[in-house]
Amino acid sequence: MNNSKAAVTVSSIISKIQMVCGVPCILLGIVGIVSSIGHMKTEDITFIIIFLGGGYLLIRNGRRRKKLIQEFKKYVIYISENPFGSISDLAMSMGKSEDEIRKNLDIMIKKKYFTNAYVDLKENRVVISNAKPVNNVPGNYTAPTINPDDIEYVSITCPSCGGVNKVEKGTVYECDFCGSHING
Repeated sequence: MNNSKAAVTVSSIISKIQMVCGVPCILLGIVGIVSSIGHMKTEDITFIIIFLGGGYLLIRNGRRRKKLIQEFKKYVIYISENPFGSISDLAMSMGKSEDEIRKNLDIMIKKKYFTNAYVDLKENRVVISNAKPVNNVPGNYTAPTINPDDIEYVSITCPSCGGVNKVEKGTVYECDFCGSHING
């Protein structure tokens, strides 16, 4: 399983768990408030604060994760259509500031949503490493027997992340965006 798809899937599951666990915590906090009306003690206040605060934090963090995953899917589509990956253009097309886009990209890269990417601050763009043929490993290289002018390329949409890749027809490549194997 490729790293990017696994990271996004795990993050999505964590987001759902956080939101599902947050609701009962808030409900327990509310029950604590209702049941202690008139005779509130220090333990009751502690209980209420822990459950209301914990529930709120769980729901907030779950929603943030979910939003980040949705943003990741939009970024992948944009970057696959515009291989230069200009952060300025991405910010303009998304209607957000460059700083917000850069911050989101940094978070996505740290969370391994983009497995082979980095933000080039000098050029103000996100750089995705070029795809390499899967069979191209050291010691397993064979000289090309086809004239480079005869090579036919096709655009393939990655089934894992939705990114569009230009690959040689009839070969297996790794997706430029998530690293999963795709057939040309």
